[in-house]
Amino acid sequence: NPPTLRGPHREARGVALDSEGHLFVVDGAFEAVSLFDRDGRLLLFLGGAGSGPGEFALPGGLFIDAADRVLVADTLNARVQILRYLKGLQP
Repeated sequence: NPPTLRGPHREARGVALDSEGHLFVVDGAFEAVSLFDRDGRLLLFLGGAGSGPGEFALPGGLFIDAADRVLVADTLNARVQILRYLKGLQP
C-alpha cells in the first residue's frame, strides 16, 4: 500500500516542497516518490523497483529546482531522473 503523510514511510531519504506547497517524499523502501497536497492528501505515488523510466533502485534523495522540476537521485541505476507534476491533471 502507498504511504500516507503520517506513514508508513520506512526509509524516507528526502523531502522537498514545490512552489505550490506540494510535498514530495522519496522513499528507499518503496523505491518511489509520493506527492502530497497542502492538506496532507496523497495525490500521486510514482515508482517501483526497476531500471525503466519512473522506476528506481535505491532512490537517495531529491531536489526541486526553480522550474518545479523534481530531480531524483536514482542511486543504483547511476542516474538522476527528472520528473514534473502537471498540476492541471490531478483527479
